[in-house]
Amino acid sequence: MDDVKKANGFRMIISPDTIKSGFVIVNDCFLNGHMRMRGKFATNSPYGTLMGTIIEYHVNGNPKAVFNSNAGQLWGEAEAYYPNGKLYYSGKYTSSGIFQMYEKSRFDRQKMVEQGNGEFVRYDPTFSMIKERGYYKNGLRNGEWKSFADSGKVLLAAYQDGLLKKGDRVNMGVNGDEVLTKSEKTAEYIGGLDAFYKLVERNLRYPEKARSNNIQGRVSVTFIIERDGAITDITVKSGIGSGCDEEAVRCIKLSSGNWQPGVQDGLPVRVRYTVPIGFTLAGDN
Repeated sequence: MDDVKKANGFRMIISPDTIKSGFVIVNDCFLNGHMRMRGKFATNSPYGTLMGTIIEYHVNGNPKAVFNSNAGQLWGEAEAYYPNGKLYYSGKYTSSGIFQMYEKSRFDRQKMVEQGNGEFVRYDPTFSMIKERGYYKNGLRNGEWKSFADSGKVLLAAYQDGLLKKGDRVNMGVNGDEVLTKSEKTAEYIGGLDAFYKLVERNLRYPEKARSNNIQGRVSVTFIIERDGAITDITVKSGIGSGCDEEAVRCIKLSSGNWQPGVQDGLPVRVRYTVPIGFTLAGDN
């Protein structure tokens, strides 16, 4: 049951219209149809790099976080929200990558951090457990901070003007999720989506039946990216027939083993992924 939940935790719907510009629009959705994340990915990066303004959502459809990314690095204004839509905290990432806190509120909107000063409490993604607490001074972490691991271990750290001076550092993602070594990420083709579509372009053979009948369009194919980068459960979501559906599946099979699996909580997970494969006849007017 756990594997099934992980396999169907989210799906990727990728718009290919901006590939030539170096970006694709990515909509990451929950199974209930609500958006999970929306943003741009650079197609020429090794594993797909977030660019521009990124919006994450709670499963109930309310915004979870709004932040900006430049070549995968957080920068500028950032806000996070409780599932009920109220502000969790707001601040900005400095040019050196340090998060500067503006304000932090409780569920009832009572201010805990105001104008960069006060006690900060970070919860787990379900907002049922405290994961970290400490004080901000002039927008920066100061003094002793405590982090609470899932194992029950308490990690201590000492900060001065936002810099770690002593202890174990537990980074905080803009959406409140715990990041120990690297942030949660979706599965990506090794070499980026540009490399994936080049693989398809090199190997795609236009079916003779489709060519004879001037069949053109896009075939949408969904599949699961396993923890080892292999792909399984390949299914045509929407096709155009005349052999194009089968050809799209054949080309996608060639990419098996060349995917970087998704990561959640530092562990590889199975991810359902959806890609469109285009069929266009040369010289068509």
